[in-house]
Amino acid sequence: MASEVAAELPSSAGADLPRVFVFNGSTLADPDDDLDPDQVKRIYAGSYPALTNATISGPETKEGRRVYTFTAAVKTKG
Repeated sequence: MASEVAAELPSSAGADLPRVFVFNGSTLADPDDDLDPDQVKRIYAGSYPALTNATISGPETKEGRRVYTFTAAVKTKG
């Protein structure tokens, strides 16, 4: 039955929604919808060096947008 439900949902469900990226509370515009989230992260890493080792989560659908969140890696002194 699960395969029947999955078959009914298009693989691109939500793909027509605009994407935004969030980092440290700032919303970053999608530079190019053809880029995957990791490529977008690399583009923004030039302005936000902490993105270099950040993780990507999402997308979450919020307010009619696909929201990806960049989370910087926690550094520890040791």
